[in-house]
Amino acid sequence: MAWPVRQKLVGLLAVGSAINYADRVNISVAAPTMMVALGWDEARFGVIFSAFLLGYGILQIPGGIFADRWGAKSVIAWACVGFSLFTALTPLGGLAFGLMLAIRFCVGLFESVTFPAYASLNSRWIPRAEFSRAQTRSLSGVYIGQTLSYPITTWLVVTFSWHAAFYFNAALGVLWLIVWLWYATNTPAEHPKMTAEELHHIEAGLTPRSATPPSFLSILKQPPVLFLSLAYLCLVYGLWMIVFWMPTYMVKGRGFSMQSMGWIGMIPTFASFAGLICGGI
Repeated sequence: MAWPVRQKLVGLLAVGSAINYADRVNISVAAPTMMVALGWDEARFGVIFSAFLLGYGILQIPGGIFADRWGAKSVIAWACVGFSLFTALTPLGGLAFGLMLAIRFCVGLFESVTFPAYASLNSRWIPRAEFSRAQTRSLSGVYIGQTLSYPITTWLVVTFSWHAAFYFNAALGVLWLIVWLWYATNTPAEHPKMTAEELHHIEAGLTPRSATPPSFLSILKQPPVLFLSLAYLCLVYGLWMIVFWMPTYMVKGRGFSMQSMGWIGMIPTFASFAGLICGGI
């Protein structure tokens, strides 16, 4: 039995989120080697990591607005073009510290609109009764991307050079973009492979949309939104500490080899994947 179109689209989003996160994790995994090659210490890499997060924070809220207004398909496509391009340019950042900051800032800037656009797309494609599972599956690539990025990036760094990891991930982004432009549509009704039965199932189950959406300030005043935001703030403080610094800590602080670090680093990220899927179910 063929999968419904909406599930195939969710699967494509999951692959996209895997590439998205691989593009932000690869510099963390390559950092111990890059520090030696470039002569930059942990303090400098801390600023580089923060430059990414600064860019990543700027367009989070506008990203959702862009997707609602101009269509999630194009927003996600342009985001992939941007972060793939600047991922490929990351090795040029080795020429100057300021250039590296600018490049990683741009990687974060383009990646920041991706997941808000995912939510916008799913809200038009996924019936309410399936939304939690679809949303978590769309984002499950976040942890799959990290899980695979650890051994693959370390292998590329050890076998070739730290530059190769960025070129490889950028190429994956381009391949995914081609499939995305070919397969995705903004709404189910636009999709050429959509059956009448599936379209009726989707449209009957979608959350009704208000003719006059609530204002941004009125949303911020809702206690559940404030508490969820606070919870996420506490979560990502620890999450980014692990994402950015665990590889360097394992190699420089605990004496693991690069390849050993790559295998061991898979463990917490795979556990996160399992938790995310179970949470959605």
